[in-house]
Amino acid sequence: MTQPQDNKKLHLDGDTAADPTDGYEPVPLWLISIFGALLLWGGWYLGAHSAGWNPYELDENAGSGAGIAASQPVEDPIALGKRIFSGTCVSCHQADGKGLPGQYPSLNGSEWVAGTPAWMKRIVLNGLEGPITVKGASYNNAMPALGAKLTDKHIAAVISYVRTNAEWGNNSGAVSVESVAATRLAVKGRTLPWSPSELQAITTDEQPAQATSRPAATTSAAK
Repeated sequence: MTQPQDNKKLHLDGDTAADPTDGYEPVPLWLISIFGALLLWGGWYLGAHSAGWNPYELDENAGSGAGIAASQPVEDPIALGKRIFSGTCVSCHQADGKGLPGQYPSLNGSEWVAGTPAWMKRIVLNGLEGPITVKGASYNNAMPALGAKLTDKHIAAVISYVRTNAEWGNNSGAVSVESVAATRLAVKGRTLPWSPSELQAITTDEQPAQATSRPAATTSAAK
């Protein structure tokens, strides 16, 4: 009389097959804790060193102390300005600064670039709208405001890049970060873009306020 076969599959050597769950032990609690701690640390690191998620600047030493930050090489403002221009302005004004005929004006040898820096700072901060004549050609497209997107440092860099770009026929002076901050303060609260006529009425540029301690030092020296 034949014996019923065992339900377990036999190996060639006669041993029963291993349980399919063998080798799939639960992940140890201590390992899960380590992974969790690493995720928390990664989130903190990204938040502390993301430079506000600004696409143009990343400071890995943000908040770590002035001594460490001072040891880092300072980026050339003109190089930074070129990088910002390539990422923000190039679609309209083109990589060569010549713009698009009939649509977006050229920045090469433009009277608006060579004029008082107060014009370019206001255009970048608040935008520009309305018919404008550049080098004898008429345009009527709007430029968006970038004041909320770019920091004073970035605005100073990109304006300086355009104004000092000799290859574009521009030989005007650079713009300081402090000067941009002064202009931003002067136009604080403005929500509308500038018109060309408004800009042409501005003939002086904002300058950083003098340190309040300087007059006191002069008075002490006089005594």
